[in-house]
Amino acid sequence: MKWPKSRWVRVTLTAWVYTVVYVLAIVLTQPHWRPAWGWDWPPWVRDITGAGLAVALMIISIWYGGILTNFYDLLTGFGISGVRVDRHGADPMQTKVWMDRIQGSDEVMIVGTLSQGWFVVAQATLKEHLNMSRQPKNLRVCLLDPFGKVWRSKIESGQPTHECFLRDVTQVFRNLCDLMAAYPGRVSLNLYDTDPLSCVVARGAIYLGLYLPRTERKEIPEFTISCGSFLGDKVVAESLKRLRSSAPDVNTEGLKQYIMTMENHFTTSRESFWSDPDVFCDFCKEHRSLPSEFSRRYPNFEPKTRMVPVKNYFFLIPSLGQMVKDHALIVSNEHVTSSAQLKKEARQEIVEIFSRLQTQAESEGKCQLFFEHGVPYEGTVHGGCGICHCHIHAIPVEKSDFNPLEDLEAFLKSKKCKFERQTLNSWDEIESLATRSYLSVQAGKCKPVIFAFDSGQRIESQLMRQFVAENCPKAKGNWDWRSTADEPEELQSTRNKLNDIFSESALPSAQA
Repeated sequence: MKWPKSRWVRVTLTAWVYTVVYVLAIVLTQPHWRPAWGWDWPPWVRDITGAGLAVALMIISIWYGGILTNFYDLLTGFGISGVRVDRHGADPMQTKVWMDRIQGSDEVMIVGTLSQGWFVVAQATLKEHLNMSRQPKNLRVCLLDPFGKVWRSKIESGQPTHECFLRDVTQVFRNLCDLMAAYPGRVSLNLYDTDPLSCVVARGAIYLGLYLPRTERKEIPEFTISCGSFLGDKVVAESLKRLRSSAPDVNTEGLKQYIMTMENHFTTSRESFWSDPDVFCDFCKEHRSLPSEFSRRYPNFEPKTRMVPVKNYFFLIPSLGQMVKDHALIVSNEHVTSSAQLKKEARQEIVEIFSRLQTQAESEGKCQLFFEHGVPYEGTVHGGCGICHCHIHAIPVEKSDFNPLEDLEAFLKSKKCKFERQTLNSWDEIESLATRSYLSVQAGKCKPVIFAFDSGQRIESQLMRQFVAENCPKAKGNWDWRSTADEPEELQSTRNKLNDIFSESALPSAQA
């Protein structure tokens, strides 16, 4: 048997061994089983081992996802101090306790879901903390993104109710705007979308609210862990570090956009709220400088710095999961699900963008491969696209690598796709496919070829990326952008090249 390599696995195994030995020791030292020569436990030994059992049970419960549903009773029963129910600071009677805990801290970090108590009940007290004249105080806040998947699942299940959720978030965000405006540079906000965690980090201690899966009880235990302890340094502290590195910053302008979106939906259903592209669409959120898939992967990129604006209707970005060097996306400013739904002026701008990209590729001895998965409505399964927002791929490939149109039709048939093939004189003629799912492909200056899929047919996601990965010799084998980690330098290099190509046509207002 190999010894576990992970330190946390070894700790969990040790906790199991300790628990088994403790139970056996208790059984063997019972008065009616203990032999005459047996040993009786001194009170101090029983107290220490009992506290050790509580810690062991805590570790086991964390590892197995809260399978011990009476964990709260176990903690309090074994005398772990500092356990309490209110983790948000929402109880006014607890405000002084929390303020006493964070006094003297140069930086306080609050991690939570909405944390209404801190930014509603204790708002004035937080200001007093920040106003202390002895030395500047800093406050870092990490909240769950209200447009993210975790909140979406809660809203769609009806817990909490739609209107209550919107008003709670709006109130918290307004108060945070007030704090950030009053203390510029000292109050920072990050929004993340991951499993909920609730804690306060201050004065060398972590006040952790431990969420218990598989339980319906509202009481969530909270207890103090020293940042210097094993659990604090190796588990919670590392988790907070990862959290801070994956949660993008949000400024006051970004908060105001969140508030505006939510206020627009006070009188709508939750279905309407989550159908709003400003809420669910990553391209729309990135265009508005709100946290998105890209900002969570690369939080060090400033908002909009991946984007290269082009004239009136489009912006260009380096693609995530780059198939080849300088793989880019041409993305519409307007939220539509295909370029066929754009107005004529926008489609004409596509042709101009193609021409400039192709000219650049030819100067490097390459050919641009343009393609789009177009869908008539939201629903990626019907067109093979990963995000239902009009975006066209531009992939510079070696001219001698492959002729995509010779092999693509056979590839689609191997995937059981049923389609009609047609050739357009220009991409501008794609308007007739506004109500169809299609794959549109153009190699260099050749005429675009359309593969219009039969109505209702389910198409594999990222179908064209699969084709490029299999048929282009220099393409990366991993075609799934969701599971590909690009180097930030690679994305920045592509962005810089796009900026050089389109710098003359970028609007000054868009650059600002």
